[in-house]
Amino acid sequence: MFGREKRLAKIDAKYISGHSLYYHEKGTDVLFYVDRMKFDNMDITIPYGSITRLGAQEDRHITKTRVFMTGLVGLFWKKKYRYTVIEYNDGIQDQTIILDFHKEANKAQKIIYNQMAGARQKQEALASSVKVDYKVLEDTNNNKEREKAAEELRKLKDGYTRVEALPFSRDSNKEIIEHDTELEEERKFDQIKNNYNSELNE
Repeated sequence: MFGREKRLAKIDAKYISGHSLYYHEKGTDVLFYVDRMKFDNMDITIPYGSITRLGAQEDRHITKTRVFMTGLVGLFWKKKYRYTVIEYNDGIQDQTIILDFHKEANKAQKIIYNQMAGARQKQEALASSVKVDYKVLEDTNNNKEREKAAEELRKLKDGYTRVEALPFSRDSNKEIIEHDTELEEERKFDQIKNNYNSELNE
């Protein structure tokens, strides 16, 4: 069916204790999805990325059935239980949940661990991507700052060159004008001299 979220597994379990909202044992179905696990008839959803520790705890309990079947001798017989302990932060505070998955404990813990590892890799990849983007942005800003500084330096250098060149250009123009005037006067003198000599020869 289109639009239906994929569920990895559904495992019958017993909530033992640990959550701030639930103080008593309660039977539940734990639904495992790609990014989280959810308790069917309890207001508990645990994203795999929020889990800080996954562990197991063994305990021995005297079952009422065994005492009934064997009498007082059953008090000395203890049944071994393996609980799954999940520590996580629900966004408000840290929670520690103890669950009994019965005979499916290994399966449940394997699913949780694998999804935790996947969520951790995604978080690390995202963090690395953010660092790379920040570095690129920082390098870009640094390049822009360097280009801006270089442009300012070029402007200062050009301005300094123009300022230094102005007095030299004025002096050069003055010298050129004075030199041209002297040449013109010399040409006029030579012309007058030539005209005078011509008159004498006649």
